[in-house]
Amino acid sequence: MAAPRRQAQREPLTRERILRTALAMVDARGLDGLTMRALAAELGVEAMSLYWHVRGKGGVLDGVVEVMLSELDLELGAQGWREGLEEFATRFRAVALAHPHAFPLFAARPVSAYAAARDMAEDGLRALVDAGLNPADAAAAQRTVVRYVIGFALSERAGAGELGNAQEVGAAAGVAGEVTPLVAGALEGMAGDRGSEALFRFGLGLILDGLAGRISAARRPPG
Repeated sequence: MAAPRRQAQREPLTRERILRTALAMVDARGLDGLTMRALAAELGVEAMSLYWHVRGKGGVLDGVVEVMLSELDLELGAQGWREGLEEFATRFRAVALAHPHAFPLFAARPVSAYAAARDMAEDGLRALVDAGLNPADAAAAQRTVVRYVIGFALSERAGAGELGNAQEVGAAAGVAGEVTPLVAGALEGMAGDRGSEALFRFGLGLILDGLAGRISAARRPPG
């Protein structure tokens, strides 16, 4: 008599498994492709099973933000304020490039993102306060860098593939009149979205330079 066939053990349903599957679905299908029913089907469970681990779709979306933040793996307090912010911005943009469909959640759910990144945010704020800023200015500086990266990444994604070569861009701009030399140079840089990395670095440098000036002023003795 043949031995009874052993049933394959199903991988347990956990919050982490749900969230990582959700992020993979958004990467593949976009945010509109993520529904609780589709997520459950992807996991091979009933939709109601998900609610033991997450608070509805909003909880899933907040969790997707957490998973993306976990990819930063930063300890900002271990370095100077400028190096810390520069590394944060660089890695944050890398997350945007790795998850272009999910990254807009940082703009749509900013409070949830800050709550999920509280330890990282605390380290960054401490570095800025220790450098000489008051807590309110430190928070404003940190938020400015975060919003710069989000805005740059969303703009970059929106314009991807929409610009042609320099001649095409120049011709389109020339409809309103002759393109001047300086504008022509700017269009050359825009063509095909070339130079995004250089532009990102330039803008980030401007922010950090301005912040360095603010910190120097805060350290200067009165009078």
